[in-house]
Amino acid sequence: MRTWSASSAKARAWSASRAKAWRRPARVLAAAALVATPSAAFGITVLAAPVTPSHSAPPASRAPYRATVVIDGARPGLEFQGIGAISGGGGNSRLLIDYPPRERAQILDYLFSPRYGASLQMLKLEIGGGGDSSDGSEPSVEPVKGQLDCGAGYEFWLARQALARNPAIKLYGLQWAAPAWVRDADGGLWSRADVDYVVDWLRCARQNGLTVSYVGGWNEHYTGTAVQRAWFVNLRAALDAAGFTRTQIVAADETPLIPGRPGRRPEYSPQLIWGTVADDMASDPAFGRAVSVLGVHDTCGLPTTGYRCAVAARARSLAARMGKLLWESELGATPATRANPALPGPGGLARALNDAYGQAGITGILVWPLIDAMPTDLPHQNRGLAWADWPWDGYYYVTPLTWVIAQTTQFTAPGWYHAAGANGALPGGGSYDTYLAPGRSAWSMVAQTSSASDTQQVIVHITGGLPARVVHVWRTSLRGGAQFTRGGDIVPRKGTFTALLQPGYVYTFTTTTGQSRADGHPPPVPAAGPMPVQYTAAPDGAGMADMLAPMEGSFGYVHGVLTQTTAGQPVEWHYPGRSSAPYAVVGWNTWRDYTVSARVIVPSSPTAGAPAGAALIARFEGFSRSAVSQFRGYELKVRSNGAWQIVANGPSAVTLASGRVAAGHAYALSLTTRGTSISAQINGVHVATVSNGRYRYGLAGLGSLGYYPVRYPSFTVRSPVGQIPGSR
Repeated sequence: MRTWSASSAKARAWSASRAKAWRRPARVLAAAALVATPSAAFGITVLAAPVTPSHSAPPASRAPYRATVVIDGARPGLEFQGIGAISGGGGNSRLLIDYPPRERAQILDYLFSPRYGASLQMLKLEIGGGGDSSDGSEPSVEPVKGQLDCGAGYEFWLARQALARNPAIKLYGLQWAAPAWVRDADGGLWSRADVDYVVDWLRCARQNGLTVSYVGGWNEHYTGTAVQRAWFVNLRAALDAAGFTRTQIVAADETPLIPGRPGRRPEYSPQLIWGTVADDMASDPAFGRAVSVLGVHDTCGLPTTGYRCAVAARARSLAARMGKLLWESELGATPATRANPALPGPGGLARALNDAYGQAGITGILVWPLIDAMPTDLPHQNRGLAWADWPWDGYYYVTPLTWVIAQTTQFTAPGWYHAAGANGALPGGGSYDTYLAPGRSAWSMVAQTSSASDTQQVIVHITGGLPARVVHVWRTSLRGGAQFTRGGDIVPRKGTFTALLQPGYVYTFTTTTGQSRADGHPPPVPAAGPMPVQYTAAPDGAGMADMLAPMEGSFGYVHGVLTQTTAGQPVEWHYPGRSSAPYAVVGWNTWRDYTVSARVIVPSSPTAGAPAGAALIARFEGFSRSAVSQFRGYELKVRSNGAWQIVANGPSAVTLASGRVAAGHAYALSLTTRGTSISAQINGVHVATVSNGRYRYGLAGLGSLGYYPVRYPSFTVRSPVGQIPGSR
């Protein structure tokens, strides 16, 4: 959905990793200093003793709302599985691999390195299928049955980078689109062939040195039919037969948005989706045995539920009875910045992370998307934990979402436990959730005040064998102020301390140490600038053309030549629009006047419906969420029979010129835009100049006119003679 936004040994190992931090002098504040005055810059006042009716509270403790929290180490709740993010569901990670090595490493550290940035604990990867999955497409490792290419794309590269930084991170694979050869009788992917494809993808992951802990079905397509349930049962049997016995299945990665009737808005019903999956597991024992995790999307954080997390009661009951996990397997499309913390954005993410367990029993959350590293003007821009759309100069921006997540992930680990009774709502708005380390060696409490309008007082009692010597405090502003800043330490008195929480923050109170914002020394970031209008396609680390982003289909190097590799129209995630065909784009949305050129070689064998063909694209201005094929921009199309067109594409496409040249299977093409003039050459011969003002600026691109192997021995973009590269 994209509408809005252990054991004691584990504990000892986790604590040992932070031992160095204990050697640093702790900033333990004296009790008198703690009671003195609020710290406006930090947004919190801490008191050494609780305020009770019989205690004369200092002025700083006068708050209109008061809550008491008991953190009892003898009352562990459900095990915490972790917080992660999703790479895929569109080519949103595409440009990261093409960043300069230094800045690329910095971004990866912010995402995955423990105690550095987001410190992600899970990573969900798209199982590419060659079709658009929201902001682009990802290549398949098996576009033709039996022809495996385990190096296709960048998801395995990204997973290796994540594991190199955090060997404990858990990987999860899911399909949005799928190659044509797995299509079932109804046009979907609920086939035995697709089960084989998922197993082949896992073999490729293993060949890349990766262990995938979780795998799902078809993103947001589960309705509970017998065929769909059988797919999961067959997948479990195939995983076991192929040696993937420890890979667990998640079902059903479904969205709670139900399409509305004509003239009505879609209905949001997470309880219905949770209940459907739970009922299916209860009524179909084979399905129930196959599935380990009940995963539903966007359970938390939408305005239609008052920002509450909603799970059907029977799903929670079934999970407890059958030992199944409840996950928010996608928390989608959260805006990366927003000044009002009560709305979706950083404040909404803080609410969702904090409320998921207390309100819904959810123990694992995956945020979509991981990163915004894709071309401009796509439907889901400005989401993610970092923006990395500038590989040519290395500029990037770490968003507030990273630090909201860090307030939990840097102070916990999978295998910890939620503390029963120490999670709930704050009386003045907001919530708190508490985590216990195995062996009661440490604890962390996260409190968020995104919806609060006034100061609140919390009185915290620590008991049950938990450490209560020094409590460290960190906070992040949800209004765009200071991010992930450490405050003064607290020395509880007889296991109790009091704190005042200001509105619009997320706080962490913890006995752990070793956290940081980029190790205390955030690296400098290069200045941002427009991409120069000067491009020549060359292979990158993903075997794709450097900075070229597929929107539909797949484009990679085959025997040293850039080639469209999707074979047959894939099983699409959503309807791609009329006359869909593969294409890819490169550039920046300030590009205006330039020439895009390519040598193209189209197949000689006949294709269904029309001769094979290729295309060039100029002034690409993106596409709507529902129709990737109806992108806004100009195209020069040519087919092997010599027929050509210049088209202003879009929801209402217009042919601006057409004609015919000598038939052939290889052409040299160029398309030039200058002001309102659009001109084309084929094989060095000028064929047309037209005038049209529909599209003023935009990216360049190339494509094929069908799902077959078109080759591009060369592809370039150049400014017209006399124009400064990168200028308008």
